[in-house]
Amino acid sequence: MSKTRALLIDDEKDFLFVMSQRVKTWGYDVVTTSNGNVGVEMIKENQVDIVVVDYMMPEIDGLATVTKIRQINKSIPVIMFTAYPDQRAIEGSEKLGISAFIPKFSSYSDSQSALKTALGIAEKRLSSDK
Repeated sequence: MSKTRALLIDDEKDFLFVMSQRVKTWGYDVVTTSNGNVGVEMIKENQVDIVVVDYMMPEIDGLATVTKIRQINKSIPVIMFTAYPDQRAIEGSEKLGISAFIPKFSSYSDSQSALKTALGIAEKRLSSDK
């Protein structure tokens, strides 16, 4: 049985590294990038089951990234992280079928817990779609 592959996209390289290591310990195969456009290309080229993307990134933000992802795959579960939750981000993410919208809390353990819960929900959705 193959592992669920999660793509993490975040421009904060330290956060990306720490979260990718944590997600690996939860049993996921993890691929990462710090650029939304690169993430979109990775989805085109690789089998990716779940995407976790940061909302605020230079070059292309999370909403624009997810818009491009939806042109490739309308049903892939997407989880969005942000350090700056605002109404625009939440409204935009709902329109794009985001599975979960997770603030980057000041407490690392809160972010981990929220991400682990969201990944579990996304994985159940994957199982029911098959």
